[in-house]
Amino acid sequence: MSKIHPRIEQMSLLTEGISTLPLTAIHYKHKIIVTEVLSEAWNEIIGLNKINMLKMDEPEITSLLEIQLNKIIGLNPIWGMLVSSVVRGREMVSFDASHLEKKPDLSIIFHGRSANFPLIIECKIIEVSKTVNLYCRDGLSRFIAGEYAWYAKEAMMLAYVKDKSTLSSSLIPQLIKHQKKETDTYSTCKLPASIIKTKLNLKESSHQRSFGYIGGCTSDKPDEICIWHLWLNL
Repeated sequence: MSKIHPRIEQMSLLTEGISTLPLTAIHYKHKIIVTEVLSEAWNEIIGLNKINMLKMDEPEITSLLEIQLNKIIGLNPIWGMLVSSVVRGREMVSFDASHLEKKPDLSIIFHGRSANFPLIIECKIIEVSKTVNLYCRDGLSRFIAGEYAWYAKEAMMLAYVKDKSTLSSSLIPQLIKHQKKETDTYSTCKLPASIIKTKLNLKESSHQRSFGYIGGCTSDKPDEICIWHLWLNL
């Protein structure tokens, strides 16, 4: 079993030629396209599998979404020009490479941006037995701790909602509860708020990160990370 310790040689090679982290933010319009295509892919697979999907676990649903998102590359010219591939469970390193086998649920790889630095999407089911607490504890926290998307200014959380939960009724109260504690587990700087006029259950929050970069970059600490929360209903 590999030892858990920072690996400077890994990070130096990975960030070679990059003077400052985090990287320049992904264009706002490109994030809008991602959410729109995610919704399109969701509607396609739910139209074929709604009854079965209610019984599926998260990896099964995410696998269907990966397949559909990659199919859309050849069907939607805008998506095809923006995205080269979508990968489920791709192994990546943590912020200091002390962990080499982190597996975010979906990695969106853009044309013109290194495949080493994809847009990360973490997926969670929301239902009676899998609550927003799990969504935050085993999802959101991974971005704050530098396990996922440590190189980026943004990432996404995707919820497959099997009950009547919404961002306003579930996630926002959960984050407020932790803000009121002596130490905020999720270091929330901005509570989830609407970012565009849309019928989608979509909001953006921001969270402070406290880890430090290693390797050749001149950066010491990352900026806040902006998380787009897209909740899709079953």
